[in-house]
Amino acid sequence: MNTSPRHPEGFGRAVPVGANGRMNLPADVRRALGLEGAGKVFFEQDSEGVRIMTFAQRLERARGRLKPFVKTGERISDELVRERRAEDKSETGPRG
Repeated sequence: MNTSPRHPEGFGRAVPVGANGRMNLPADVRRALGLEGAGKVFFEQDSEGVRIMTFAQRLERARGRLKPFVKTGERISDELVRERRAEDKSETGPRG
C-alpha cells in the first residue's frame, strides 16, 4: 500500500483516538483501501499487531486459505451437494 511520498509502504503514523474510541482514517489510507464516503473495515489482531482490511481483502484472503482444499475446476458447492445427496441416500435407502 504505497499511499503517498509522505507515507510510503510499511511506514506507520499516529492517529488520535477519542475518549469514546472513535478515530478518523486519514484520506490517503481510505483511498488506498478503496473507501469512498461511509463504509466498514475489519480490524484483525494477531501477535504482530492490528491490520485494517476491507471486506473484499478479507474475502480474498479467505479464498486464498481455502484454495489448497479445492479440486481444480470444481466448486466447493458442487462437492457439498454431492456429499449431502449421498448422506440422504444412505439415510433413507433406495426410493422406489
